[in-house]
Amino acid sequence: MRLAAWLCLGAAIAASGCREPREAPARDAVHPRSAPDAAPAEVAANPEPDVAPQFPTLDVAPDDPVPLAADPWLAFGDGTVHAVDAAGERELREGQAVLPGTIVWTGEFSHAELDLPDGSLVDLDEMTEILVRKVSVADDLRRIELTLLDGAARFVVAASAEAGSVFLVSTPVGILETTEGRVSVEVDLDGH
Repeated sequence: MRLAAWLCLGAAIAASGCREPREAPARDAVHPRSAPDAAPAEVAANPEPDVAPQFPTLDVAPDDPVPLAADPWLAFGDGTVHAVDAAGERELREGQAVLPGTIVWTGEFSHAELDLPDGSLVDLDEMTEILVRKVSVADDLRRIELTLLDGAARFVVAASAEAGSVFLVSTPVGILETTEGRVSVEVDLDGH
């Protein structure tokens, strides 16, 4: 009987904590909120009762890469994801922008993914804090500076062939600089 309980618990943990890592979105993708072709929906003053209003739609399949935005944004949040910036502390929801100077952290049993404007991804484990220090992308030249304050994060860094492009991840013990690839970084300030 005890074995059945442990098997159920193990299956639940495996199912909730396992998800496929996503690839970095294509450089030519467009964020749905900044799409120039998406006109606002117009509803006639006296629509016919059997005609439904037409809303703009995006032709994006669920497996397509996530579109890019001008600022980093929360693409995925599971559980408790908070942010603090000059405006104060708030719960961060999927689709919300994360401006430079913002600290994002995940609660216990929570995960989050930030998408960056150069096409890179930041996957935050539970109990992780990260400071978005600087994000600047102009054409192919980028300058992204992040500070992992505590916890563990995985980075999928999009390629940038432009000379002078920088992708930095700072921690209390050092600085990681990379041009592209997948990197995992962990900071354990509590020593557990």
